[in-house]
Amino acid sequence: MYSNYVVGPDNAIHITMKSIPKSDTNSELWGNKDYVYHRDGTKQWNYIKQNAIFSEVYSGYKKLYTAHDFTQFSDDAFKHMTIKSNGFNGYIISYKGDNSDVIKSMQKATTVAPTSDPQSTNVKNIDLRISTNRKEQLTDMYYKITYNTKKEGTLTLHLYDINKVKKLTVPSSVTKNAKKLNFKLN
Repeated sequence: MYSNYVVGPDNAIHITMKSIPKSDTNSELWGNKDYVYHRDGTKQWNYIKQNAIFSEVYSGYKKLYTAHDFTQFSDDAFKHMTIKSNGFNGYIISYKGDNSDVIKSMQKATTVAPTSDPQSTNVKNIDLRISTNRKEQLTDMYYKITYNTKKEGTLTLHLYDINKVKKLTVPSSVTKNAKKLNFKLN
């Protein structure tokens, strides 16, 4: 599954999800503080007014891609990482391996591999690259986690253009023809 998320100010979000090979799980979503617009394989845009449950899911998506707290890394974990200057741009922090201190710190620092996830308890190794500017603000982050449950799998995340999205709005081509979904909670 390949996903592309753009998180903007004012609770705006744009998500595209594609399966490789192609499947019926391909979808696209636009959202703002009031409405969520969704398009699946039918190519028809539908919308729902946000409710409490969707707001929870929505905020979960946003947190997944914006909540990274690297102060959670232990001093022991940092000892295994390399820090290099990236010219006048900033710094690159990197690590590749299976050190348990780094794995535990990564689990604390990000919500992508929470400790309740069975995959995260079976992490084999991590490939991590974090870029910051000279003010030590996050600008780019890539990591690939290889885990082993019943068979080996990977989770790859690349966040880029961090803090560069100044405006994100739902296009009028989406809102104008969207049909309201009757969404009821049981």
